[in-house]
Amino acid sequence: MPIVRTLFFIFILVLFPCYVFTQHQLTGRVVDSKSKEPLAFVNIITATQKLGTTTDIDGKFIIISSLPIKKLKLSYVGYELTEIDVSNKKHLTIELTKTSYQLTEFKVLPGINPAERIIKEVIKNRKKHNPEKSLNFKYDSYNKMYFTVLIDSSILNNPEKIAEMDTSGQETIEWLENHYLFMMESVTERKYKLPDKNYEKVTASRVSGLKNPSFSLIGTQLQSLSFYNPLLNVMDKSYLNPVSKNSISKYLFLIEDTTFNGSDTVFILSFRPRKGKNFDALKGLLYINTDEFALQNVIAEPVEQDEALIIKIQQQYKKIDGSWFPVQLNSNMIFNNAQFEDFKMAAISRTYLKNIQINPEISKKEFSYIDTEMDIDATKKPEEYWKEYRGDTLSQKEKNTYHVLDSVGKAEHFDKKLKGLEALLTGKLKWGYIDLDLNRFVAYNNYEGFRLGAGLHTNKRISKWFSIGGYGAYAFKDKEFKYGGDIDFLINYRNDMSLNFSIKKDVAEPGVVSFYDYKVPMFSSAGTRVLYLNRMNNIDKIEGRLKFRTLRYLKVYLFANQENVEVTNNYYYKKRIDANIILRDQYYTFNEVGVEFRYAFKEKVIKTFGEKFAKPTTYPIIYAKIEQGLTLLDGEYQYTRYTIRAEKKFHIKNLGRPKFYIETGLINGRVPQHKLNSSIGTFRPFRFDRTDFSTENAFETMFPYEFFSSEYIHFHFRHSFGSLLLKIKKFQPEFVITTSVGFGSLSFIGSHTGETFKTMEKGFYESGLVINNLFHLNTTAFGIGTYYRYGPYKLPKTSNNFTVKLSLGFAF
Repeated sequence: MPIVRTLFFIFILVLFPCYVFTQHQLTGRVVDSKSKEPLAFVNIITATQKLGTTTDIDGKFIIISSLPIKKLKLSYVGYELTEIDVSNKKHLTIELTKTSYQLTEFKVLPGINPAERIIKEVIKNRKKHNPEKSLNFKYDSYNKMYFTVLIDSSILNNPEKIAEMDTSGQETIEWLENHYLFMMESVTERKYKLPDKNYEKVTASRVSGLKNPSFSLIGTQLQSLSFYNPLLNVMDKSYLNPVSKNSISKYLFLIEDTTFNGSDTVFILSFRPRKGKNFDALKGLLYINTDEFALQNVIAEPVEQDEALIIKIQQQYKKIDGSWFPVQLNSNMIFNNAQFEDFKMAAISRTYLKNIQINPEISKKEFSYIDTEMDIDATKKPEEYWKEYRGDTLSQKEKNTYHVLDSVGKAEHFDKKLKGLEALLTGKLKWGYIDLDLNRFVAYNNYEGFRLGAGLHTNKRISKWFSIGGYGAYAFKDKEFKYGGDIDFLINYRNDMSLNFSIKKDVAEPGVVSFYDYKVPMFSSAGTRVLYLNRMNNIDKIEGRLKFRTLRYLKVYLFANQENVEVTNNYYYKKRIDANIILRDQYYTFNEVGVEFRYAFKEKVIKTFGEKFAKPTTYPIIYAKIEQGLTLLDGEYQYTRYTIRAEKKFHIKNLGRPKFYIETGLINGRVPQHKLNSSIGTFRPFRFDRTDFSTENAFETMFPYEFFSSEYIHFHFRHSFGSLLLKIKKFQPEFVITTSVGFGSLSFIGSHTGETFKTMEKGFYESGLVINNLFHLNTTAFGIGTYYRYGPYKLPKTSNNFTVKLSLGFAF
């Protein structure tokens, strides 16, 4: 056999397997030299073989080579170029040092910025690469979040400094080397069907020190799934996306580096707001793959960090079955106002997407109005289930955290203490077989003064199909006792169908339409309305109500009631008894049947703490009610009352947040003032011994009960510029402009006597300017608002058309 052929066969049979199967592997982690935080997407190249890779979102990397790996070159934007000898090493941690210089403002010379050409291609393909705009999908996710404290490395690496600390500080550092403050994990299953059907279920949950799994939802709600939406939500705050239409006029993009991913080029672009531009902006890095100009990696953080919270997000994408899809989401948070033994607290969240299916078969029947919920057995999953999703086993530090905090939580009854927060969110305090209704304990309005009482209902420990309860209260200003009770039957859980019967002896404000499902937001200035509420009528009411949900976003209430009303002021209704007798009446009986609707298009409902919570929708919420008065069974009045209410909040890029509230109504038939409409006025003449607060969705310059109508329309508009108009470091006042308009007329005006009031056929107008966030006291933000009344119903004295009020807000 010729020598060449002999050598060839020796190579094939003996040497080639050595080259194929004798491989060299190097694993490691890249971190910041000072903070020890992992660095994602660092470019790594072997010095000899030129093999390239990047660290993952946790700073980890792996290199496999047929030849020994001797040297690595690492490059990362904002850090010094590093070359390191890795001979004979299998695993190592590499520390990169930040450059001593800062990036200066880039001056664009004549010509086109090459980074803008790249970002334009990304923007052109954004809808295609946004999974929630272009794909049906399913995936499982593993979420891990832990809380720790920030200790400067100069302290940790210096035994002398630690020795100088007091005993408490030394014990804290020693404990934190082996434990986290708090830790939680969850596994979720998510399915999504175009255009907007979504369902996510938490199938497994573990929270250190707690058995209640509800906190595990936090890890799934920190940031948007995709970085392609025009506005990016980070911790419930919206920022203008650098990858959105016309973003080039707002953001400056620079090419910082270029690397390779197989045969594709990856451009690393930095972005930050242009000089002189004032908007809610992000800054960071975009790793753009030339394969369809898709985002491969993202690092972003707000330019103006909140005083209380600093946050940075990271996202990583991979091409799966021909489509780019996120595979990992990170969030790092520092809590400036939360400290543990004089050290700032921080939270690290990691979400890994697994078992991703692109365009699977998904039936519409798999979705309901519930968007996110917790599996009833989420806390009972065995360790084998967790191992399937974790990827890596828990570190010893994580195991220590669970072991210690679970023991402490059991001994200190953490779950019982958690009930306080749960009660704040649900309005119910669980106590054995009953729930105490927190809103019944203390209340205040200008008519009743302080009102003390108690209320309770049976909970699911007695039955998940029915609940029975009641309340009692005493008001110190009108010196009256009130009470009521009800029983509720759950008929169908999936359709949210229930039947309720109630009875009460209480008070109600005249001229106000109430909706069962309309609640004033907890932290809204609309709650100050009670300061101006100084008319109430006594009522005795019995009612039956059937509630159900249909068409996914529509809630329907069918009701029938009888209400006896006693007027408590000088108002009288002229009731004709016969041709010669007119009764000045203050006692009425109303019998009604009716229907009420609430429609919130694309509203997402989260089920946790055993309750359902609606997340804000970007579409208008519409309420409608039809009440038919009957003269059957001692009813005195026959009428039909129609009411429609709508409210909407917007977020307009670079302009701020407008919102509106509109209500219109009509009554056919003769009715007393109790069933008319009173335009909500909150104006009082100035007095030194009291403070007036501004009230949303009300007329700030109108006297309470100044106007009554049987046909009306009210419109309230507010536009917040946020900090767009003025921002001086930490001083960021919020400027808000307001306008309110009302029209109304009254049929059968001669039927009403006693208390004087007006009608507003010509239109009531007022506008104002509010400056919020002028100063803070703990979590309360204070500001000032001034309002002016103008038009046909302005007051004769000019100064009386102005009012100045304090504004209240909340800063968390």
